[in-house]
Amino acid sequence: VTLIPKVAGYRATIPAQLTAFPPGGVYELALEPVPARVRGTVVDADRNPVAGVVLTFEGGIAVDTTDNSGNFDVVLPYPVGTRVPVRAVKNGVTGFSDMITIPNEAALTLFFTVQS
Repeated sequence: VTLIPKVAGYRATIPAQLTAFPPGGVYELALEPVPARVRGTVVDADRNPVAGVVLTFEGGIAVDTTDNSGNFDVVLPYPVGTRVPVRAVKNGVTGFSDMITIPNEAALTLFFTVQS
């Protein structure tokens, strides 16, 4: 018998194959989150891409710098739907600092705005 977990965003840490009924009738299945890809674009208030923005996710668990088109792409060790903090900084100025919800393959648009 092969046990397959049906928990969205998680997978078994090791394949679970039963050849005998477990003592007590209970089998504990260890799960881990399926890493999620987060991609998108950082733009200014006029929707122009902003290059060179350093994005820090969850206090440094993933970091990326936007390319010339303002694009970023990271993999987070959390399942889709998890809320994580993101901070966007360019030249020492924070232009975005908020929680995001990890999307299911949709690209994010983050607005880099500087308060005056």
